[in-house]
Amino acid sequence: GIGPATASAVLAAAAPAHAPFMSDEAMAAVLPPVPSASAYTLPRYLQFADALVTKASTLNNDDQSSSGLTASDLERALWTIAMLPDVLSCDQEDSDKVASEGTGDDSTALVEPPSKKRRR
Repeated sequence: GIGPATASAVLAAAAPAHAPFMSDEAMAAVLPPVPSASAYTLPRYLQFADALVTKASTLNNDDQSSSGLTASDLERALWTIAMLPDVLSCDQEDSDKVASEGTGDDSTALVEPPSKKRRR
């Protein structure tokens, strides 16, 4: 069988308004921490999904006919917010590397891999 986290991936694709993906980052933002053994249970997923469905409904002003935010939209937003510090630190490291190496002919070094020289 499969667990709630894997099942939530399928459900999120089929019913995004009611079944968000059970990402670690979104779960940490929505629910209080628990021991890892009880983190991926059906009751915990239902609590998580209910919280996001309720919040989406509130943000959509309880208009069920609206094509506004879904529970899955909120899960992806929470995941993105959690990942943002890592992305920003990578961007800063790349900027620092370019600045320290100069911007001459080597300025494309971060974009293009070095070409391999042929041996004869």
